Amino acid sequence: MSDESREPSRIILPGGGKPGGLVGLDGRPLSSAPAEDVPGAERLPTHPRLRAVEMQEAREGGRSLVVLVDPSGVAPQALAIAAEAMPVLMMLDGTVALEDLVGLLTRETGDTLAGDSIRTLVEELDRRLFLESPRYEAALNAVRAAWRAQPARQAALAGLSYPEDPAELDTFLAAFEETARSWKRGEVNAPGLSSVAPSAPAGSAVRALAAPHIDLRRGGPVTARAYLEFEDSAPDVVFIFGTGHLMVEEPFALTGKPFDTPLGMVHPDREVVAALEAACGPTITREELAHRDEHSIEFQALELKRRLGEHPFTIVPLLAGGFGGLVRYERRPADEPPVETLITALRAEVDRLTAAGKRVVFVAGVDLSHVGARFGDAMDMDAETLASVEKVDRAAIRAALAGDAEGWFDTIAAQGDATRICGFAPMYMMLRVAQPGPGRLLAYEQSVEESGSVVTYASIAWP
Repeated sequence: MSDESREPSRIILPGGGKPGGLVGLDGRPLSSAPAEDVPGAERLPTHPRLRAVEMQEAREGGRSLVVLVDPSGVAPQALAIAAEAMPVLMMLDGTVALEDLVGLLTRETGDTLAGDSIRTLVEELDRRLFLESPRYEAALNAVRAAWRAQPARQAALAGLSYPEDPAELDTFLAAFEETARSWKRGEVNAPGLSSVAPSAPAGSAVRALAAPHIDLRRGGPVTARAYLEFEDSAPDVVFIFGTGHLMVEEPFALTGKPFDTPLGMVHPDREVVAALEAACGPTITREELAHRDEHSIEFQALELKRRLGEHPFTIVPLLAGGFGGLVRYERRPADEPPVETLITALRAEVDRLTAAGKRVVFVAGVDLSHVGARFGDAMDMDAETLASVEKVDRAAIRAALAGDAEGWFDTIAAQGDATRICGFAPMYMMLRVAQPGPGRLLAYEQSVEESGSVVTYASIAWP
């Protein structure tokens, strides 16, 4: 398990997470949440290795728990384990034989039942697909096969974060748009602005947008405000850079599947997708499965279809993982060959499309800070904390408004990404590829949760 997997979780699941089970120190289930068996994968690994999973602290009935969440979604349910089992989890790194672990605990406690409890815990972790094992590989292959067989990427959040019925969806989105229009008309200031947002320079068309990917029920008006910028100028090809919350191994994930929405299909630009695959190699689609449940591009596809209607357009849906490793080891994105290879390939495709007379725009589906109890922080969500979070956000926004990708990276890295800006990587990539002019901040909002956490986001437009 990597060091990063032990950090507070950054996973945001609109519509609520999937239920999990609870197991005790002995590994025996304490709740009724079922785990699906995978036929033909019964062999337990001799040297158990915990997969790259997210860990969250929680409490239930006075018990301290560690909640395991699978970012890839292959393990369909979260699993809560008694905190006393944490030292055992730390030893499941693939270097210790299960029999040695059982023997060690038996010798230290003098209790043969203690050794049996470790075996039971490992069996339960494997059954729940949290170990690298034949059972997990079989489940992963089945999930990948099911994904490949789908003709389109289904609307994962329809019916959860927004209505699935088109008529209900129209009413739902129209309410957000009316609020956003009141900001644009100057009837009231948008959140986070002390005056009306400046209008686009005369004769300039929007080249790039940053729009939130927070649940539309929370950030709908701020998201709508971004897409009102397309009212007077419709794009032909939209490069969408989304946050890959569910990515584990690769820095980027591209898909060539159409995005199904309640408003109709949003089609990919297959020629661009093929060119990027040729330039970047198989790694660019190795984690394509991350698109299946990822909301950061789903919301953008929905908003584009809503705004552009019957105007023919295509998208290039690209997920970017985190930059946490770069910050930790004091490296820069430009030091990473996969980053530069992809940027070169993207710019070449943009030049080709532009030469062919296509109007190309760029969208970063990003949120900003994630701070508070839900993300592993022990702090009160008071006015002082919120002001501190806003200070970090505003510094990063200033760099983004200048179209300065390196400044964006440096500003966040200087803080050690302490507020978990989950648009860190996709915003950088979008700014590097789009190379836009000076931007306009359209709205900035902090969404405070009852749990004592806050998620922040903004809408920005660049010419």
